Amino acid sequence: MTVTALPTAPAHDASRDEPLLREVFGALLRRTRSERGMTLRELAAASTVSLAYLSEIERGHKEPSSEVLGAVCHALGLRMLDLVHQATLVLAAHERATASPAGVVALAA
Repeated sequence: MTVTALPTAPAHDASRDEPLLREVFGALLRRTRSERGMTLRELAAASTVSLAYLSEIERGHKEPSSEVLGAVCHALGLRMLDLVHQATLVLAAHERATASPAGVVALAA
């Protein structure tokens, strides 16, 4: 899975400079689940994480513990290392996309 931008539109507050890690993780988990052809109910059963909580995680509303992330990653056949790496790529791409060019100074009119 190669991701360089948020795979779905998370509940991101545009006033912040960058998305929250929970938003990025949620979007990546949802995308991976969809790519695997799993329903939310199937993933909840396989990971022993409640359906409601898993839904909140995927939407970026809840900040899961490392234990919960591990259980969900395991159920998806995804290494936690790969999830963290993909999140890093997403955040780096976001930073590049929103950074102002070096040396450019905005002047007030």
